Amino acid sequence: MTYPFFASAACALLASACPIPKQTPSTDKIKLSGFLQTQFRDSRQAGKTQHSFEVRRARLSAEVVINEQALAKVSLELAGGKNRSTVEMRDVALIFKSKGSHGLRLTAGQFGSPIGFEMPTSSSTIELPERVTYNRTLFSGKRFRGVMAEQTLEGGITLYGGVVNALTSEDAEQSSLSPGAGARLAGFAGVKFKQGKQQYGLGYFAGKRPEFTSGGTSPEVDRNFLYADAQFTDIMGSGLYFRGELMTGQDRVPSSTG
Repeated sequence: MTYPFFASAACALLASACPIPKQTPSTDKIKLSGFLQTQFRDSRQAGKTQHSFEVRRARLSAEVVINEQALAKVSLELAGGKNRSTVEMRDVALIFKSKGSHGLRLTAGQFGSPIGFEMPTSSSTIELPERVTYNRTLFSGKRFRGVMAEQTLEGGITLYGGVVNALTSEDAEQSSLSPGAGARLAGFAGVKFKQGKQQYGLGYFAGKRPEFTSGGTSPEVDRNFLYADAQFTDIMGSGLYFRGELMTGQDRVPSSTG
């Protein structure tokens, strides 16, 4: 009965003799951000008449600065699922970067795709809440799982490349499986150029979509995509902008039922 008392007394004496500094989180070490997009839907389509409000996106993000060259990033979607009421993981990654404005940046974990114009653009800044069909179908979730390297050069040039899972985190053939039957890896690489009010990009993705069986069998196929994009802002000082993205490639449409 006396051991806990003596142990507590010893710990108290030790703490008074060698005080341990309290570690309190610093506000400049943790950066919180997020956004909310609401939507009203009015549809008169035969058999699908709708008049409703909806929380389209509710994002919460946090960046934890580990030191001058490392940070952790976490972001959650609070309005996920069919009823927009499910919490879903978006970004969970460790980021390491060299010192200086021009250098190497390494990312490991689950992170946003850098390919093209639309997928890397945050939902908080893009004008329309919906994405184009080919990106939503073939790169659902816009998130890769793997490793990526980015090298910033003089003159506004950025080179990037990485090795990731062949299917994005919310692909219909991946979302309910981890890592997934017959999972495959894929590679991507690209270059971005930004100077003044002009921005250009060229990116390539190559891998295989594994065979998928669920009520039927879909065969293994090659996944190859070439993206080219361009952006011109504040054209002739008018505030107008032009943005375009071209994608060409091959895949089969993902299916949760095979």
